[in-house]
Amino acid sequence: MERVHDGKSKILIFTETKKGADYLTRSLRMSGWPCLAIHGDKDQKERDWVLAEFKAGRNPIMIATDVASRGIGNFILITLSLMAEIFIFQNF
Repeated sequence: MERVHDGKSKILIFTETKKGADYLTRSLRMSGWPCLAIHGDKDQKERDWVLAEFKAGRNPIMIATDVASRGIGNFILITLSLMAEIFIFQNF
């Protein structure tokens, strides 16, 4: 993570499952990384808040299920493991 997060970039990580998104978010937060999860088990108000935090850069790492990746273009893909893929977006 140190190699891809320069303190200014926003990072979006996709996981296969909601449980995986929550697990990865918890693990990263326990390691001191500012991140939040967004997926279908969260109510709309919480999803809106997570997205606003991410866009504003207050939590520059967002974990989402891979379903959320549909329809998103212009990204760089870096495969970390079978569990997650990081998509670094240039224009958030």
